[in-house]
Amino acid sequence: MRPTRSLLFLTGIAALVFAPAVALRSQDPQPVAAAWKKADSAAHAAMLASKEAYLGSKSCKMCHNKAETGDSYDCWENSGHAKAFETLKGEAAKKIAAELGLKDAAKAPECLKCHVTGAAFLGDEERFGKKFSLEDGVGCESCHGPAGGHIDGRKAAKATKVPTDRLPELPPGELVVPDLALCSQCHNDESPTYEAFDPEKMLKAIAHLHPLREKPRVSPPKKKESEK
Repeated sequence: MRPTRSLLFLTGIAALVFAPAVALRSQDPQPVAAAWKKADSAAHAAMLASKEAYLGSKSCKMCHNKAETGDSYDCWENSGHAKAFETLKGEAAKKIAAELGLKDAAKAPECLKCHVTGAAFLGDEERFGKKFSLEDGVGCESCHGPAGGHIDGRKAAKATKVPTDRLPELPPGELVVPDLALCSQCHNDESPTYEAFDPEKMLKAIAHLHPLREKPRVSPPKKKESEK
């Protein structure tokens, strides 16, 4: 029996209603993965090599939205990073996109690489959890790496009643330790809106320290061969 027009119409409506919120992940990941300006970031290299899944900043909220953990989630949610994807939909972004010959800034790999999290893996659904959303912009995992292994590790640690009066000792690789060069992957003169950028100064501006930590956990710059 051939489907009626009414049935086809209802099917189309259902497809729209139940379409995943992360449809933009179907972007071809290859142009994004190859698009970054080389900045010699060990953190960025570690993220590209990681096999863990990106779970989205909302997955971090359950543990990092409390005063005893530094209100990290609130700090991020009220930052410009959280609005990075949203800016691609604004009139200013549309004007810049037109000047650069791009149809849609919110879909262009040249823009997505620095305005969403996990851009190198867009198109690979298995690399993203259910709570992940492109709308979160530059989320927690943009700097700290995919959280799949971290959340599993912390659940296991909680089961063994790890003391809460001291910082947990995370196993190597559970999270990526960011470095200042990671900031320069996006904050550089390739950006059409680039302004002079001081990584150390801006690091202080977005600081979200655990009360037991005196300074941000950031790796020192990688030494050049001539400095070794």
